[in-house]
Amino acid sequence: CTVADCHVRYPEHTRFVWSWSGGAVRANYLGGHDNELKNSLIAYSATNGIYDAGSSNRVTNCIIHDVDYMAGQHAAITCVGYGGEYSWNTLYNSGRDCVRHQYASGFRIEHNDMFNAGLLTYDLGITTTWGTDGREATIAYNYVHDNWAEIGNGIYLDNSTPNYNVHHNLVWNCRHTGIRL
Repeated sequence: CTVADCHVRYPEHTRFVWSWSGGAVRANYLGGHDNELKNSLIAYSATNGIYDAGSSNRVTNCIIHDVDYMAGQHAAITCVGYGGEYSWNTLYNSGRDCVRHQYASGFRIEHNDMFNAGLLTYDLGITTTWGTDGREATIAYNYVHDNWAEIGNGIYLDNSTPNYNVHHNLVWNCRHTGIRL
């Protein structure tokens, strides 16, 4: 499936939209496999801009901004699946991360402009994970800049994160480090 040319505002204004069955339903959830969200704008989400839990999904040429104003464990793009591709996006103004890829593997984060992260939290990366085997995940050719958190890193591969390929990124103006391993 392809979803294109959307303008979505306030997709998650509270933490969850509750279903009648009592379970939490994410309003901006990308699941399944081989799906694509492209050429779209997502803005003003209390939690994630996009939550990708599928495999081989793509988010391309999107603008995602003003997210995670609840200051939780969320991001402009949160990916937890396998083999996703996140490219040519502009991601900015996040309470925490711009791309959070904990528990994701085999993905590609390429050619994005990611900035103004850490607006409401303390210890993070503009793109970040911990405790996750990347299984040859790639983070390359991105502009990564302006992390305002006290421990604000650009690309942050925290404890127990093997098998990542990180190259050809331009990282600047982060309060702590550009790339932290």
